[in-house]
Amino acid sequence: MNPILCVGFTYFNEQAMLTQAIVSLACQGTSDLEILVYDDASSYSAQNYLPENIPVRVIRGEHNLGPSCGRNILLRESRAQYIHFHDSDDLFLPEWQAEVRRVLDQHQPDAVFTELISTQDGVAHSSRVMGLSELAEHGDLTRFCIEGVMLTIAGTYRRAFVLDLGGYDESVHQSEDYDFHIRLSLAAPQYELLTRPLAELRLRPDSRSTRRIEVYRDSVRVLERLAKSLTPSYRSYIGDALLRFSRNLYQLGDIDGARAGFALAVRLGPPSYSSQPNHYRWAARLLGFARAERLAAAYRKLTAHYTK
Repeated sequence: MNPILCVGFTYFNEQAMLTQAIVSLACQGTSDLEILVYDDASSYSAQNYLPENIPVRVIRGEHNLGPSCGRNILLRESRAQYIHFHDSDDLFLPEWQAEVRRVLDQHQPDAVFTELISTQDGVAHSSRVMGLSELAEHGDLTRFCIEGVMLTIAGTYRRAFVLDLGGYDESVHQSEDYDFHIRLSLAAPQYELLTRPLAELRLRPDSRSTRRIEVYRDSVRVLERLAKSLTPSYRSYIGDALLRFSRNLYQLGDIDGARAGFALAVRLGPPSYSSQPNHYRWAARLLGFARAERLAAAYRKLTAHYTK
């Protein structure tokens, strides 16, 4: 008989962090649980970091393919009804499995999303990373996934639903979660929310997500590609998200990427500027985004000078 739940870890040289992640899961019980690890051609084999006496199957790739490919391999290899993708450097909080299984048993949803905490070097960073209470209030999963990023470790999915969706888009290398969850939301899943933190995101200075220019450029491309699948009611959310990504690119020194993003924000939006301060809102409307950014940079320098 196939297990109810699979936890699939994507691994690339996280070493002892993989051990800690598996232990944090397995100490909650392994009955009717499938644990898979995809080793993405690591220099430090995942096989050497498996805890003893815990049933884990490792699938090792011969070439480094990235997390999108790794998750799709885990999706195909699993035989469970539900699958949860987990990064090898993150942890499960003690009640994750009991709470997720309770919801799966009671509601049989297509997806369950849980709140997360984040830590850095063992120090608390955020007690509500996802802000799922906001989604609970307005109930629009697509809007939530455009405005923010539904992170990998927040979700558990009916495996058949994700297979029908086509899994992760393997052409998206840095904003794969952003792309995946917007596409998932457009398939109108029945979903449940657990708004208390049940997993721990461990922030690391050498993680993939710190390549911020790549992340924001990929996010812009995702919205450009998916915008045609979204109804006009989402145009202002698309515009605001593109504006936010483009502002970040500008401030990181990627002026060409920012200009392309600003142009898309106007074409696919326009943005409502709802998350921007009033002075930026007026400057952008009157002078354009590039001049507004230069004024914002001057304002930040002036403010920093007088607050020293």
